[in-house]
Amino acid sequence: MKALKLFTFLFIILMVQKTVYSQKTIPEGIVTVCENTDDGVNPINPKTTVKVGELVVYQIAFENKYKIGNETEPEMFFIDWKIYQLDKDGNEEYLYGEKTMTVNSLYRRYALPEQLYYTTPGRYRIYALPSGWSDKDLSGNKNKYYGVTEIDVVE
Repeated sequence: MKALKLFTFLFIILMVQKTVYSQKTIPEGIVTVCENTDDGVNPINPKTTVKVGELVVYQIAFENKYKIGNETEPEMFFIDWKIYQLDKDGNEEYLYGEKTMTVNSLYRRYALPEQLYYTTPGRYRIYALPSGWSDKDLSGNKNKYYGVTEIDVVE
């Protein structure tokens, strides 16, 4: 019985440590909505408000080069971009759009390769998420994302 209690205790400690570690391993970046990016993937003409139909690009910049582990050669990974339209109170009303981007590690900045536009006026929240993230957490409860920003879309 003591062995079972010890095993259970060690298992719980391991799970808590793994959860804390996994939350710390997701690097934070700054998401920018912009007109486009230059050759260095720096934002051109960052936006906080756009007009319906105006072309924009989503860009994320990490403080350091993004690494999956201790690699010295680039490795492929995915960034999921999810866009939620917000209600009057700032809660996520529904999923407006999403894109998945395939990129290589060991860079600081990443951006969608194509320009997008909004068709409906309103306020939107844009998340850059690790691939495979689940939609079950809504209303700002997402706790494992690379970066997030908001934008207003006007007529």
